[in-house]
Amino acid sequence: MLSRLPVPDEGKDYEGLYNLEGLFANTPSNWRRLLTDPSWREAVAPLLRGKTEVEENPAHPQLLRRLYATELLEFVVQQRNASKYRVYQNGHNSLYPRFAKSGIALDYELRDSTLYDWIHNRLVQCAFGREQQKLFLNTKFFWGWDIWFTMERGGRHHRFCWRFLHRDIVQEVEVGAELRLRVLVRSHEMQGKDSRAICDLLLSRLSGQRVIIRHGER
Repeated sequence: MLSRLPVPDEGKDYEGLYNLEGLFANTPSNWRRLLTDPSWREAVAPLLRGKTEVEENPAHPQLLRRLYATELLEFVVQQRNASKYRVYQNGHNSLYPRFAKSGIALDYELRDSTLYDWIHNRLVQCAFGREQQKLFLNTKFFWGWDIWFTMERGGRHHRFCWRFLHRDIVQEVEVGAELRLRVLVRSHEMQGKDSRAICDLLLSRLSGQRVIIRHGER
């Protein structure tokens, strides 16, 4: 059904997706609303005619395509609290249960696909089970906002964070008796690069080139 939503006018978004209670629940009350709401009429009509296959539309915004063209919704509908999942827009598009402290970022495809490749090529390790983050099996989605990972280099393990708000990669370092975050790779420097090129850029910065200490961040 999501794959059949019309492409929004320029400058507009799918406001009906945000904070909509029970959107991902297979309940009578949710279906009643979707079947009778005029804003969903164009998407519901093909279902009533028996067309249930997904038809990916390249003109759809990334948010919508990541919802219906990945394994993400399959994961959500299998949760006991699927009815509590909502799409939120607060500077970033995210998906998580109501009142939860963490969730899934929907507009961080570069971060998630890059980390996925690094993990499966054994270039880095993620601290799954800690700091409320994990990688969903068979997907490239992470649960959590700031994603922490470690890399071994020169016989040492270096700890990094790919940040949710700023989208850059920082390294955790000791400054005297304190832990600080040192910016290594800015978000704009990663645009247009593949996972290997971003890894090479990170390694070059780890060698001591162009680093900035962000005092007071933790």
